[in-house]
Amino acid sequence: MPGLWFSRYCRHPRRAGRAKTACHLAPGSAGRALGYTHHHDHPEIVTLKLSKEHFPFSSTLQQLVLQHYADSHKSAAPGQEMETGELLAYLRNSTDSEKTPLESVLAQTEAVGDPALPTAAQVAALQWLATSWGAWRANFPLEEPLASEIDRLRPLLAIAAVTDLDFHTPGEHPLHRILDTLQEAAIGWHPQLDRAGQVVSKLVTTAVADCLATLEGSEITLEQVANEVVHAANRNAERVRRMAQRMAEGEQGRARTGQARQRAAAMLNDLLQRYPATREIGEFIRGPWYE
Repeated sequence: MPGLWFSRYCRHPRRAGRAKTACHLAPGSAGRALGYTHHHDHPEIVTLKLSKEHFPFSSTLQQLVLQHYADSHKSAAPGQEMETGELLAYLRNSTDSEKTPLESVLAQTEAVGDPALPTAAQVAALQWLATSWGAWRANFPLEEPLASEIDRLRPLLAIAAVTDLDFHTPGEHPLHRILDTLQEAAIGWHPQLDRAGQVVSKLVTTAVADCLATLEGSEITLEQVANEVVHAANRNAERVRRMAQRMAEGEQGRARTGQARQRAAAMLNDLLQRYPATREIGEFIRGPWYE
């Protein structure tokens, strides 16, 4: 498994000055050696027991987003900044799935002749969101209609991107957790599934509806929606695990029954070859017992 490995260069008695340590990213598995073990200077691999808690994203990505995604041609000049409330109203109406939220905002301002534009930070956040959303959808695709259902969250995501600094910290915002949980729960889903598919479909549609309700002043918060989605997804995963276990146990039982029938038939054949059978025994053997 690719991961973080600690590479320790062995110290040779004659070349103590060459001893050094390095921490780097290296592909391969713990069983793959780097270098040649017979060489006096070969690196030894020591697996570090690290988890995501050792690499927390404790700071916002806002500055990096501004550096990489700001666009002076799409953002306001001094004195032409769009008021935040006006921008949020445009984002609420960004329902065209063919346009990114920023493209939708610019199209709406052009249609009504509004000269105001988003600020550089707002443009950067919206363009970062569009790029991230496209990559997420491409790398973790969902089947329809779940994909289109989750697309309905884009206006809410855009609003969070320009109003909530926590949105710039990966995994920190409730919407991040909601999207990750829904995507994981929908792995393997397709419209032809029966009850199991209906549970996942209901999970997605309910979560999306609850999220969008927060835009309309609902008493429920995104944090509460995220907690409920995670709880429901875990409950469904446990149900699927139990169902799979029952199916496996059923198959094992049928396999044992088949093996017992085959052994019984083999024993009867062996006995019939050595001893004559009465008429009653013959009728029993030709009966339905084997099936």
